[in-house]
Amino acid sequence: MSAPFGIHSGGPRDGALAVSPTPIPTPITTPIPTFAHFDLDQFFVSVERLLDPSLRGKPLIVGGADPRSRGAVACASYEARKFGVHAGMALRRALALCPQATFVSGSFSNYLARSRQVLDLLEARVPRVVPRSIDEFDLELTGCERLLGDPRPLVESLRREIQVRTGLTCSAGLAGSPLCAKVAAGRNKPDGFLAIPRGGEAEFLAPLPLRDLPGVGPRTEERLRELGLSTVGELAQIDEEVLLAALGARGAQLGERARGGRP
Repeated sequence: MSAPFGIHSGGPRDGALAVSPTPIPTPITTPIPTFAHFDLDQFFVSVERLLDPSLRGKPLIVGGADPRSRGAVACASYEARKFGVHAGMALRRALALCPQATFVSGSFSNYLARSRQVLDLLEARVPRVVPRSIDEFDLELTGCERLLGDPRPLVESLRREIQVRTGLTCSAGLAGSPLCAKVAAGRNKPDGFLAIPRGGEAEFLAPLPLRDLPGVGPRTEERLRELGLSTVGELAQIDEEVLLAALGARGAQLGERARGGRP
């Protein structure tokens, strides 16, 4: 039987109307959110050791050359941290815990120069870099795979390049939110890299202790423990109204963070 209206399945004939098939629209895909976080390891200490290699491998505390004076620890080497020394601790307390440590005042101008060097390197490779502090950087890689390739080898390549060009090591995290990328970087220090599977942010955070969640300090942790909470996963499941009553708007924000949301 002939096709109606002069349309036929073969090639066009004289006087016949040739109709082209309707083009199928290309589906629009939404880029998957992808973020990396770079955290320079024991940054002030590492810079001091670049300036004076004799300090390598020894307990080193940056904050003041005279530990008997008033002042606080700005950064402690991993060797000093083994004795309980940490940033923010009084210098006198640090001396009591680790009397064999070397104490230096540090040079903020040198730290700024090294931080700028790392930032320039990252900005030359990635379209969007957000400095979070003098030693931490967020990279937004969403939609960049066509330009930059797979984000995992990209992050590893950047870590290696930072070490070769600056002498500094850094830890990195890769995840679907800046918050999870930051936590991932902190879980594999020093000089490590941890990538969270896409969609696995909440599962990654769930077993972690409350203090591992950015924004949870000693007082907030104490208040959350009064609610019977001890892990990030438990915080993620608690009713928002309970958090609002206990901590106000900040409580609701922490609940969102616990579910893998943005900072």
